Amino acid sequence: DGKWNSYYYRTHANMDYVHRFRKADLNVAGNFGLSNFNFLPDAAVRKQKFTSGDIHFGVKSTDTELPLRFSAETNLMLYERQYDSGFLNSREYIVRTKALVTGGISDEQTVGIGFAMDNVLYKNNHFENYTSLSLNPHYRLENDDWKIRIGALVDMGFGFGKKFRAAPDVAVEYNFSDSYILYAQAKGGRLQNDFRRLEAFCPYGQVSSQPDATYEQINAAIGFKASPAIGLWLNLYGGYQNLKDDLLFQPADFESTANKYSPMLSIGQWNTSNIYAGAEIRYGYKNIFSFSATGIYRNWDAKDDSQSNAGAYALVYKPAFEADLHMDVHPVSALLLNLGYRHISREKVEGNKVDAVNNLYAGGSYEFFKGISVYARIDNLLNQDYQYYWGYPTEGINFTGGVSFKF
Repeated sequence: DGKWNSYYYRTHANMDYVHRFRKADLNVAGNFGLSNFNFLPDAAVRKQKFTSGDIHFGVKSTDTELPLRFSAETNLMLYERQYDSGFLNSREYIVRTKALVTGGISDEQTVGIGFAMDNVLYKNNHFENYTSLSLNPHYRLENDDWKIRIGALVDMGFGFGKKFRAAPDVAVEYNFSDSYILYAQAKGGRLQNDFRRLEAFCPYGQVSSQPDATYEQINAAIGFKASPAIGLWLNLYGGYQNLKDDLLFQPADFESTANKYSPMLSIGQWNTSNIYAGAEIRYGYKNIFSFSATGIYRNWDAKDDSQSNAGAYALVYKPAFEADLHMDVHPVSALLLNLGYRHISREKVEGNKVDAVNNLYAGGSYEFFKGISVYARIDNLLNQDYQYYWGYPTEGINFTGGVSFKF
């Protein structure tokens, strides 16, 4: 009820440097992010600030003649959430290490093992430090007709969270004609619910307890790809996905001051699954025109035998049907025009469902000097009323514009 004078300020600064040696590449990068925004007027707290930064060091081999090829990286990461339910200035430190080693056993066959480790420390007395470790042994076969990958993801946790989980890492493609492909997959793995993922999932959500990682137990699909004409691709597929400790957001009352309770969004977790079917078409003509259209239908389920309705909350904002249409036109090399439409209809829960997202947008860019471009984009051209997050209305017709420098 009433007016909400909303604001959301984002600042990002990024630096990336690659030094190419004769047989390897060295990569150094740094990122900084700052988000300032406000909640609804009657929320327990009025504003929020997220501060993030990370430094990346990586190396990978580029010589294809080496008997063993490798890549390795380490990332020193910091993230602070200024306000949360009962917490102030929660800080998260992560040392994220990844490595991959592969070797050929013949011209068509390779074996490899991937390694990933997160060492996570918190400045928050209610959160536990933990270490997660993931191993991904795999075998690959590639020739003119077949592409086969057989592997597994083994995840172990030390400290907070589930101690052991495993998921398949299998993919098969059969090219039975020049441009006609049958494929199948069974994949999965850990989705770490660190502060960065929580912001991407729902920036307005408050964290009242430490979330465990979401685990994709399986994502199995079969499909068919075809290119019946030059520049045209079709993709039809269907499958099943099962998620353990999937993220959800729901309205909840949090105590603020003087035993006063104010409504906020709370981030929680629940097990979900869905059966899906989708189609995609892409067409491109030289560098002048391109068009893509995708649609995917999902039938969600969340078993809920409790009295908390958490299972219902887990599904309210799940997409039942998503459609994307996008077109790019290059009338001249310096000018790019685009037009698109994004639709998301929600899952029906107990006979009701949230209004669908309908975003018609247009944009363009023009490079008037080498490396210097102006750009603009207009969103919600239909001036529709919808929400991405519970209770937080999306802007009506809105636009952004700016100047891009590349050097």
